[in-house]
Amino acid sequence: MLQRKHSIPVKISWITRAIKTHNYHCERVEHNPDWTLVDTAITLGRSLGSISEDITIASWLKTHESKIRTFKYQRDALAFIREKKKSLMKAIDID
Repeated sequence: MLQRKHSIPVKISWITRAIKTHNYHCERVEHNPDWTLVDTAITLGRSLGSISEDITIASWLKTHESKIRTFKYQRDALAFIREKKKSLMKAIDID
């Protein structure tokens, strides 16, 4: 059973937390290909959903950083990402 060993401080911005969570998860996967989001959640003492959201945001920062950084709240960035995904799926369906 995994034990909570690391904690990312709560008082950092949601963007910084997302990046740190993403980097931590990727580092663990690199060292152990069987590592999962559940392992990251347990180790960091957070919910699976919050880990998934952070990794989604960090991934989208790579291609939409200027837009995502305009949002004050994480929920608004996630809403933007959901809408972009819907638009992309509709574009694929049209073709």
